[in-house]
Amino acid sequence: MPVDQNFNKLTMSGSGDVDSSKELVLNDLTCHMSGSGDLDLSLRAKSLNISMEGSGDIELKGNVDILKADIVGSGDLEAKKLKANKATLSVSGSGDMDVFVSQELSATISGSGDVTISGNPQKRDTKIRGSGDVKFL
Repeated sequence: MPVDQNFNKLTMSGSGDVDSSKELVLNDLTCHMSGSGDLDLSLRAKSLNISMEGSGDIELKGNVDILKADIVGSGDLEAKKLKANKATLSVSGSGDMDVFVSQELSATISGSGDVTISGNPQKRDTKIRGSGDVKFL
């Protein structure tokens, strides 16, 4: 289905899947997922804000200046092919994140989820309140 690239919000609920066959070029994008759906996006944006509740999975590739991602539940975020300059990440539950961050990272884990970071950010602020871990590759 063709999509107007002027949109700035994507909401998914339930078990549906969304996949971009071409790179989306956007200023800002907010994605909210709840349920067991999967999201696979290729994009270039100034900022990307993701909130995920449930067991869905997100795979991202492309470039963003600022990434904000919150996982509540068992969903996973696979974003090592998304180059982010700055990222604020939060995991509450058993979900995992694999993210590329080049400059600044703030990560909070409240549960058993793990955050894996590549890209060697110079500024690192991590808070762990649970059994999860932040790993730097």
